[in-house]
Amino acid sequence: IHVYPEHRDHDPERGDLIPANTPYMLISQGSSGSDQAHLEALAMILAAFRPDTKQRLRETGLIAPTVQMIYRRARVGVRSRAAYLSGGAHPTAFRASDIALARMVGLANSIGPGDIPPLVQLQVLEETQAVEGHDDFGEGLSERLFDTPSAIARIWRSRVGRRSMVVTAADTVDPNGRDLRFDWVLLRGDPDRVRIEPVTEDGRYARIEMDWQGPMPSPGAPDILSHRIDIGVFANNGVHDSAPAFVSVLLPHHEARTYETGADGVPRAVTTGGQATGGTYADPLLFPADPDGTR
Repeated sequence: IHVYPEHRDHDPERGDLIPANTPYMLISQGSSGSDQAHLEALAMILAAFRPDTKQRLRETGLIAPTVQMIYRRARVGVRSRAAYLSGGAHPTAFRASDIALARMVGLANSIGPGDIPPLVQLQVLEETQAVEGHDDFGEGLSERLFDTPSAIARIWRSRVGRRSMVVTAADTVDPNGRDLRFDWVLLRGDPDRVRIEPVTEDGRYARIEMDWQGPMPSPGAPDILSHRIDIGVFANNGVHDSAPAFVSVLLPHHEARTYETGADGVPRAVTTGGQATGGTYADPLLFPADPDGTR
């Protein structure tokens, strides 16, 4: 687990500039030194595990994801399973004021070696592919930012108004041999423009459909605008929910675009490109400028 201060990447002035959500790091709200309280909390969680549970975690390689689950599940304001399966429990940046050390220590100490939560493993089976020279700009530019077992990230560079993905968590195995059920939850984004449909009864497969959308307030930080869609995937073994896995899609907040819904119900671009007002910052590694400098 890595802990980094967000320093100017998550504030009201510039919004949420983090391109993807992952369960591999904790980003602290603030600048240098803001990470210290989170490091202390992680150390306290590690120290609170029962010896037999910690040994089992070592054997299964599940120390880090179990610590992530505990840290997120036992924060201030996360008092129920419903709260854990919501965007407020999985923000871009974590505030030190939301750390509840006593609850974190208590949850860590309560987990027996036979109750360890699983690690969700994702894989994309199908997804909308942009046609180079028609739907996107920039020779050889892909919309794929990264694929890892528990975090998938895309960048909405293309001009398409709707995109879909079929994602599976079929490789997820419970370390205790328990049956698993999966929840796919929209953590951030416009609920009217994102549709998630489980394909199988246990939720191991899901189809995700997303329409182009504008910025929305970040969960837990309404004064910070976010241009990212986050979908969380959770596996439950009947005792505990897992740490989240994420499917994230970053939209180009620096561009001015207009879409209208056609007769077939599909959003189609009316105007695309051009710089949004206010000199909005965009990472040039994520959104390279056109040669004419308009994007």
